[in-house]
Amino acid sequence: MGATKHEVHSKEINELASLFKALSNPARVKALLILAESEQKTITTEDFLNEIELSQSSISRHLSILSDSGLIATKIITRNKKSCLAYQLNYECIQILQQVISKITQLSGNMNTNSFYSKYKNIITASLLFKT
Repeated sequence: MGATKHEVHSKEINELASLFKALSNPARVKALLILAESEQKTITTEDFLNEIELSQSSISRHLSILSDSGLIATKIITRNKKSCLAYQLNYECIQILQQVISKITQLSGNMNTNSFYSKYKNIITASLLFKT
């Protein structure tokens, strides 16, 4: 039998892979974009329900995956005399992702990636402008 990913790769590489894996679902990417564009510092599951057309249990599961990865942090707040979980971006993790992507971009050097980046830049811009 072959070696596992934990045996082959360093702890740091496995942790980075977990961060990127957490981004592998459109609902989780959208949740991060909602948090990033929000004027509020924290957003509750109820707030996400208004923005993402999924069931409450699905949204909670996606937020749990983002939280487990470290991309978002949770805290308990009181809203309308009820306790609820609130979510906020973990900017330290976001900066780590930015650094990794910058490093990959630097190492790729001569690759013509303008059309690739513009395609995804347009998708992100559109998702922020036209909430569904």
